[in-house]
Parts: sequence; structure tokens; C-alpha cells
Amino acid sequence: MQGHSSQPPPAISRCVGIPMRNPHYLCVISGLLLLATGCATITRGDKQIVKIVTDPTSATLVVDGKPFVTPADVVLKRKQAHEITLSKDGYQTITFKLNAHWDAGGVGAVAMDAAVPGGSVMFVVDFLYGADRKFNDIATIKLPKAVGPAAPALTLYEFKGKLLAKVEFDAAVEQDKLFAKKTATTKPTDAKSDLHQTATTN
Repeated sequence: MQGHSSQPPPAISRCVGIPMRNPHYLCVISGLLLLATGCATITRGDKQIVKIVTDPTSATLVVDGKPFVTPADVVLKRKQAHEITLSKDGYQTITFKLNAHWDAGGVGAVAMDAAVPGGSVMFVVDFLYGADRKFNDIATIKLPKAVGPAAPALTLYEFKGKLLAKVEFDAAVEQDKLFAKKTATTKPTDAKSDLHQTATTN
């Protein structure tokens, strides 16, 4: 009776294009395929479903020229900015741009990048595909009543899931920058203070 062979059938070897007499070839091929795809690209892809809800509902939603009716789940590519318009009879039309922000692909992708050899290469792949970015969850958008029959469209700006007027948006961005700067400068100071307190106590 013939012993069981660990070698793959010749047809598989011809299909892959390399002699697969050694099972280590499979590991090499698997590694190359993994490196060709980023961690975030694997775990969540380069697109995201964004839910748009309005008050009142049944508003006409146009995303990059494609029409929907609210509430709507819209599939958006993470890498690009999207032009969004909301309109409804008796209400002022709203326009805004929606951009994804960088989050490194989420916790799962970061852990995978750290654990898998060649993670930095996979990180670059995620960047190229846009999988390292995420859209904020959009809060319910309240449509303002139209002030006249020919009221101009209202341009708003998305900030952390909320739509703000330009002045409010600029103020929120500046406040966010100040908070980040304050956090970055206080951490080393706190560490030195703790070290000094420990030395004094001892």
C-alpha cells in the first residue's frame, strides 16, 4: 500500500506557476498575499456605510449626484470627499462636504499591523486605499424652515458628526487644536511633577 503524499497534485503546481513540492511555499504565498493587502483593508475595506437621518424625514438626499430619500444608508469610499445636498419642500436646502478622518484603520488593524511581520508595508497599502480613514457618525440633521420662496442653499461644515455654520466650525477647529496642544504640553509636566514628588517623599 502506498504511503500518503504531502505534495499537492501537479495540476495545482501548474496553476500556481511554481513547484510546490515543499509546504513552505504555501506559507510564502500566504505572506505575499497578506502583504499585498493592508490590515485595515482586510478588516473593514475601503468603503463605509454612513447613515443620513433628517428631521423631518423623507428629504431628498443627493450624494455625489446620486439621489436617495432620508433616512438612507449610503456606501461611501473612505479615500475621497463627498458632496452632499439635502432638500425638501418648505425647507431650506443644505449642502456640505463629508470627509473621512484618519484613525489608522481602527484598533483591530493597528494590532494586526504590530503583530504581522511587514506591518509597515500593510500600513502603506491601507493609506493608498483609504482604509485607514473613518467617517464620523452623522447626527440627525434638522432642516431649517425656508424663509422665502427663493432662499439660497445653506452651506454647512461637518465637525465630529455635527453640521455647523462657518463661524461655529472655525471656532470648534481652533478649540480642538488648543485642546490637543494643551494635552501634549501638560503630559511631560505631569510626569516631571510625579517624579519630583516621588524623590521628595523618599
